[in-house]
Amino acid sequence: MAKRGPKRIELDWDQVDKLCLIQCTLDEIAFFFSCSPDTIENRCNQDKGVKFSEYYKRKAAAGKISLRRAMFRKAIEQDNCVMQIWLSKQYLGMRDQVDQTITDDSKQKQTVINVNVEELTRIAQTTPATKVSRSGDNASRCN
Repeated sequence: MAKRGPKRIELDWDQVDKLCLIQCTLDEIAFFFSCSPDTIENRCNQDKGVKFSEYYKRKAAAGKISLRRAMFRKAIEQDNCVMQIWLSKQYLGMRDQVDQTITDDSKQKQTVINVNVEELTRIAQTTPATKVSRSGDNASRCN
């Protein structure tokens, strides 16, 4: 008697690993193999003996490690200022601090912190020849 149902899809687990490494989703992996996400999950249980979510976590973690390594290498070994700033914000909690100072014709200065658009409009209308200067732009200090 002939076997019923669709032909069994053979998954190349090395290819699945590579797709997990680059953070592809379950839907994207299923699309790659022209099957349903359920097929990937079921085959993972059958072939690997674990849920796909656990399998994915392990394989995707290696991709995150590789990406993090490349970012740090670019920041440190290649002395990339932009990457150094971004990593400092992500891992050291640093942030840009922008000070805005409004100067009018009488040379009075006011420091503006967290001012909304309406407040800025009011200040601009009541202060002749308003000039706004910005300091704290980290990117302009990079070599």
